[in-house]
Amino acid sequence: MAITKLTADSITSGAIANTPSFAVLVGSTQVASASSFNVVNFDTVSFDSESEFNTTNKYYKITETGKYLIQVQIRATHDTNGQGYFGGALYKDTSSSFGSESIVAYTRMFTAYGAQTYNPEFIHTISDIISFTNGDYLRVKYYNGSSSGRNISATTADIPRCTSWSMMKVEGA
Repeated sequence: MAITKLTADSITSGAIANTPSFAVLVGSTQVASASSFNVVNFDTVSFDSESEFNTTNKYYKITETGKYLIQVQIRATHDTNGQGYFGGALYKDTSSSFGSESIVAYTRMFTAYGAQTYNPEFIHTISDIISFTNGDYLRVKYYNGSSSGRNISATTADIPRCTSWSMMKVEGA
């Protein structure tokens, strides 16, 4: 980046500081319903440069068109002595009602176990750079392919940031 550009922009500008950006966490354990995509209950905001994360409806509103680095991790329990599909998904819509949402990233895994006496836990991650447009709405869901509810873990002192979502703009339109 040219010196003139550095002096023209302050360190807090989006061109240098990678804003907008945010990070959110799950503050209490959530039970994901069986055989369905479940909106992940990100209810704790670590930071949000534009105050666009809606903790009531669990979505983030894009305010600047550009490419964004996305980091999602979901810690969840899986079936004891069973098999199924599980995974995290990032959804996008042009409305906060998510009436015509579409999946833009999905990490699905198939698990198969034998003779466990415990519910194994896995971390499902999404890590990508994706282009978004001003006015896009994003939310994260977890697919539980089990025939029963599975826990999505909350942040605790022992397992900090185990279920988290963060994003930052890395490049303009």
